[in-house]
Amino acid sequence: MYIGREPLNGFFSKQTIANDGSTTTFALTHGIASTTAIIVSVNAVVLEPDVGYTLSGGGTNIIFASAPNATTYIHYLGESVQQSILDVNGVEFILDLDGDTSLTADTDDEIDIKVGGTDRSTIKATGFHNLDSIKFVAGTSDDMQIYHDGSNSYITNAVGALKIATETSGIAITIGHSTSEITIADNMTVAGDLTVTGTTSFADTNITNVGSIALDTITNDGTDITLDSSGDIILDAGGDTIFLKDSGTTFGSLDNSSSDLIIKSGTTTAATFSGANVTFAGTIGSGAITSTGIVTGSAFTAGSAVLAEAELELLDGLTAGTAIASKVVTTDANIDTTGQRNLTISGELDAATGDFSSDVDVDGTLEADAITIDGTAIGSIYGVIAGSSSILTTGALDSGSITSGFGAIDNGTSNIRSATITAETAFVPDASGGADLGTTALEFNDLFLNDDGSIQFGDDQDTTLVHTDGTGLTLNSTNKLCFNDVSQFVQGSSATVLSIGATDEIDLTATTIDINGTCDISGIATFSAANVTQAALTSTSNAVAWDASAKPNAYHVTTENTIFDAPTNAVEGAFICVEINYSDTHTIGWNTIFEFAASTEPTTTDTDTKTDIFVFRYNGTVWQEVGRTLNLSES
Repeated sequence: MYIGREPLNGFFSKQTIANDGSTTTFALTHGIASTTAIIVSVNAVVLEPDVGYTLSGGGTNIIFASAPNATTYIHYLGESVQQSILDVNGVEFILDLDGDTSLTADTDDEIDIKVGGTDRSTIKATGFHNLDSIKFVAGTSDDMQIYHDGSNSYITNAVGALKIATETSGIAITIGHSTSEITIADNMTVAGDLTVTGTTSFADTNITNVGSIALDTITNDGTDITLDSSGDIILDAGGDTIFLKDSGTTFGSLDNSSSDLIIKSGTTTAATFSGANVTFAGTIGSGAITSTGIVTGSAFTAGSAVLAEAELELLDGLTAGTAIASKVVTTDANIDTTGQRNLTISGELDAATGDFSSDVDVDGTLEADAITIDGTAIGSIYGVIAGSSSILTTGALDSGSITSGFGAIDNGTSNIRSATITAETAFVPDASGGADLGTTALEFNDLFLNDDGSIQFGDDQDTTLVHTDGTGLTLNSTNKLCFNDVSQFVQGSSATVLSIGATDEIDLTATTIDINGTCDISGIATFSAANVTQAALTSTSNAVAWDASAKPNAYHVTTENTIFDAPTNAVEGAFICVEINYSDTHTIGWNTIFEFAASTEPTTTDTDTKTDIFVFRYNGTVWQEVGRTLNLSES
């Protein structure tokens, strides 16, 4: 026998029923009290109706017992499983699959609600109780929330307006108790009339943005009264001083505490009204002032000019046309003044006539149309010089100097001789190719040019020799430095190539000729002898680094088991050679770039005081062995 389908509601699981007379127990997922009646609706096909099954159990199990060898089959069990609860006796009623959401009535007249394994709410005779910080929420997104956080109670709203009472007119709202205080923590807008039947106290706060206030009386009972629109206006406790403030800082006041009205700027008296008189302590800025009496002051300012008392004294008692000590000079009706002494001016002195009764001292240039010295016109003295086209002299000009502004000096075919001649711009011939610098008999000695100096050849200066500071001389462009004829030359044929040309032969004579780069010989190369200095190779961490260009003829004295790494700076067609001297017994290995016959590494001697020699040629990819000599006596 078997159950052909799992029961609904998760009460027990699918299980085969034995038909050998034994009992089969179905464990319930959730226990049921023994007093619970279990009703099982069974749809079954019974092949032998005289053989039956008994159903017993309760609490946590349902037991099926069959007669031995019964052939009855229950094809379908559990269309519905119902339970009629008589009394759960405070047992926790589990609501969800994982057993952490339930209802419990283990306390009399109280229902506890648990969600997610935590108690959330309790239903009591006194009402529905949420625990601290558990919220009553409303709205699709929990927009409105009511809760108590353990200290305070809250009604919050996230969307729209939070409205208390209804939209119906005439619904009264009472907030607080007659003896309680209400604190509004944010702005409050009153759309209607605000009626205050008690005392209103604003403490030390300000009333701002007031359009108008209609007051029957203002009673000052010993505290300051502040009226504030943009700044502060404060009537003090005594009622006789009005303070003017800006952001709490006093910048003035009106004080009537004495018989006078005093206006102050800050704490300093600015003006005092005493009877019909007013006294200003500072500067008065105003428009036009008309006075029918005398204006008295120590100084006056007109625009940016300040007229102090000492300056005005210079005008007091002034007589026109007469110079008085320490007074301003004013001309008379004929524009004349008398009694003046020295006159110092920085510009020109223009006069129709001049009559000097004493010496005339001129520090600068004296220019006049005509000057008479002791009755003789000075023009008769300098006329020959000033009016002539040349100055004739039979002697030498051996003093003074010829300064700038002097015209050209033309001495014909005669020479100009001097110890040092200084040219401000250039020495030039009278025409292109018209003069030599020196002669075959009178040669110049040294030629000194500055760091940027150059020698330029040709009418169009197409060939230049320029001094390159700290380096040498540079011949411009691809011009050649030629010898004998143009077929023998040294030329910078491009920015990277230096060419040396000769008709038959270039002869290099030196003890040693060092070629640091690749030597490309397109013709036949003839060597009288080959002498490549042998250089040492050393190993580091069992590896030998080999620069094929710097050390083509190398030797290595072993100090450890060694592997020859791939040589650097390899050039196709190059030959390299290494002599291995064994000091003690060490092994030799090779990088795969070395190619040996039959692709097999040689068995080196690896014996103290013995020598092996290998020669390789680079084919552009690998170093091919072209010769070896093993087991020689150590060199």
